[in-house]
Amino acid sequence: MQEETFSKTKRKAEMLELQALGARLVDLPEAQLASMQLAPELGEERFSSDEKRRRNGDELSELIAKIMKTRSASDWLRLCEENDVPVDLCVTPADAAQHPQLVERRAVERGYAKFPVWANGRRGGAIRAPTPKLGEHSREILVELGFDDAEIAALVRTGVVNCA
Repeated sequence: MQEETFSKTKRKAEMLELQALGARLVDLPEAQLASMQLAPELGEERFSSDEKRRRNGDELSELIAKIMKTRSASDWLRLCEENDVPVDLCVTPADAAQHPQLVERRAVERGYAKFPVWANGRRGGAIRAPTPKLGEHSREILVELGFDDAEIAALVRTGVVNCA
């Protein structure tokens, strides 16, 4: 099987997802956990209840991180599916926009999945403007909150806020 190449950001996101999956795995019934042949340490008394897992949380986190690095995300998905563990990987907005179902339904706009609500045969909501620049709305928000020009100028001067 050919190994996929990911950016560091995507790899980090995948590892965080796998870490969360690992945390759910320790909640499985003992027999189901044993059948998955993950690590015998997960069945130890120190991890046998929520209270004990919290007490030994640092050790459990390290163990889960070690276990989750032993397989790829697709291998974990397959293993969980084979053992009736409901799981799926989270996707980024960019990944979601490339999903074949969204592409087929023409539900992608400007590289993002469109707002998913349909009503009366029409899609409700739309992307009306691009993502604002840092500080683009700072001034109007501060005015709305009751700041006057002198206070806003002081916040900008001291670097507390950025007004584009």
